[in-house]
Amino acid sequence: MKNSGTAVLCLCFVMSAFITRGQNQKIPLNEPDYNKPRVFQNLPDSILLDAATVSDLFNLSKGQTITPESFNRSGTAVFQLRGEVVSKSENTPSNILARSAGVAAISSLILKLTEYNGANFTISKIKNPDGTVRYTGRIINFKSGDLFVLQNNNGKLMLVKKDYYALVNE
Repeated sequence: MKNSGTAVLCLCFVMSAFITRGQNQKIPLNEPDYNKPRVFQNLPDSILLDAATVSDLFNLSKGQTITPESFNRSGTAVFQLRGEVVSKSENTPSNILARSAGVAAISSLILKLTEYNGANFTISKIKNPDGTVRYTGRIINFKSGDLFVLQNNNGKLMLVKKDYYALVNE
């Protein structure tokens, strides 16, 4: 009798293994949407920027507006910048890590552009201890499939168009 109880219990386990189903839920991953609209499709793949004009952006304070006339002093730019400074920060790193990385000061701006579907232009000005300055930044709208990255090519500042999913991994 003892063996038949064990056999019935084993039979119940085997039957429940055939009857029960595993979890069939889809894994909640964000699939890239390669059909996002391209906000910058009418602009060239690279845009040359005047370093003095980019430097002048850091003289603006939070809440000030930027017009194409104030951004494009030479009058030859294809890129029209119009928007508002929504954030500004200036730091002089005093910690050991920043000094060991060779950074003397960092200033950052976030500009909310009224054109290009409300894209954000995030730009940072990094002053090195030797007095040289370099810029990093990007113009991005999370609802679009393209963006611009600020690069220094042979001493010239350029906005280079990139695919959104080449830089952002969801």
